[in-house]
Amino acid sequence: MIILYIFIIPALFMSYGCQESEEEPISFEPLPQMLAPGSEYVGEPASNWSQIRTQIGSIAWTERGYHGENAMIAILDNGFSGLDRAKGRTLPPSLSVETNATGMVTETIHGTKLTEIIWGLTAGTDLWSQGQKGPELRLYNTSGAYLNLEKAINDLISYKRQNPSKMVISLYSQIWESGGNADGSGYINALVDKAIRAGILWINAAGNLGKSTWFGPIEFDGKRAKFPDGDKLKVIVTESSRVKFSLGWNDFRESYYYRTSKDLNLVVTDLNGSEIGRSQLIQDGQDRGDQPGYSRHAREYLYATLQPGTYYVKVLARNPEAFVNTDKMWVTANGPGVSIVKGNGDNIVFMPADNPEALTVGALEINYGNSKKDYNGKIIKPELISLSRIEYNNGMVLEGTSTAAAFAAGAIALLSDELGMIHRVKLKSLISRGILGERIEKGVPVLKLPPPDTLSDSR
Repeated sequence: MIILYIFIIPALFMSYGCQESEEEPISFEPLPQMLAPGSEYVGEPASNWSQIRTQIGSIAWTERGYHGENAMIAILDNGFSGLDRAKGRTLPPSLSVETNATGMVTETIHGTKLTEIIWGLTAGTDLWSQGQKGPELRLYNTSGAYLNLEKAINDLISYKRQNPSKMVISLYSQIWESGGNADGSGYINALVDKAIRAGILWINAAGNLGKSTWFGPIEFDGKRAKFPDGDKLKVIVTESSRVKFSLGWNDFRESYYYRTSKDLNLVVTDLNGSEIGRSQLIQDGQDRGDQPGYSRHAREYLYATLQPGTYYVKVLARNPEAFVNTDKMWVTANGPGVSIVKGNGDNIVFMPADNPEALTVGALEINYGNSKKDYNGKIIKPELISLSRIEYNNGMVLEGTSTAAAFAAGAIALLSDELGMIHRVKLKSLISRGILGERIEKGVPVLKLPPPDTLSDSR
């Protein structure tokens, strides 16, 4: 059985070590044979669709003739490989990827699979057929440059202005470990805020780094950052993995071009203390253009291919005096079979899932999702969790917050056929009143559609 946990990083452009480069949102890196367009892993219906539709409660809606036609769902993702194979089988033949992306972009089936999930839930059938109804779908490749995400959002805002009565949903099953401060601020969230202010409902996956994240205050012993067990974090690798290590700290602003002058470095060692890799970009607040070795951003990252074993992460400050007692940092070690000992990914959701106006969705079946609590210990992100497991006859299984968010997007599109425009405030009310979530699991309501034609008091 091939199980794809939707959380591994596309590592196609970022070089090992210390050079400045565009950040990349996280979705997942599929097996090598799944990267090529026309992959055998798309265009085939899931084997557990009946169970999924029953559990979410969508069957009654589609049988009543509701198919989400009042909504347009935009899937903003890292790639849509295999789309041509899926068209006319599991997806409408008219679908295409918008052409606004520039530069190097990834090729992955991630976006294609999420599109199949949305269409399968809203259409109510396993395979496409002539005359089939469903929401309008628009596909955007937002991988590579940050500007590709900006272009997609601007295009959606233009669409919403031209179609003010249309329910516009943006599905973003991605997270960024940089570009924000894990509190709803930063340049990634500034883009999302623009979309939300324009009347677009933003649905974001919560992220699957719950077991591979450490988050906390920045404290130093000399120039070494302090962790719960001294000056290093312990990382366990249980299978041969290509691992992305990242370090971020809360000095991002709304402008992508803001230059931090607070400088931390990232070091990875083996069990014996031998250095495996180091990222030590210089953040000095100055405009260095494209000069190698410098960065405007409050982040470091490196890649390493590691064998099973124990490893350590250290963080060193170039200028510890620049930091204040309210500063925070986070470390992630992301790859299959990788976890941080004494990690606390249940205390942080990454950008833009941390946006207070976005609907952040977690996954029911997994125990490695990110979450965030308030000062009283109540979970405030995600606001909703959904089943996420989808199975295929070829042995592939998908699960994680990416697929959970796609199910939520499809369900809300169905709901909009009866309720019309569903803004964030209305959606939050439906969730808090138990209308969109029938029970509580992990302290969060679980997605379940109410029966259709019973919501007249919720309009």
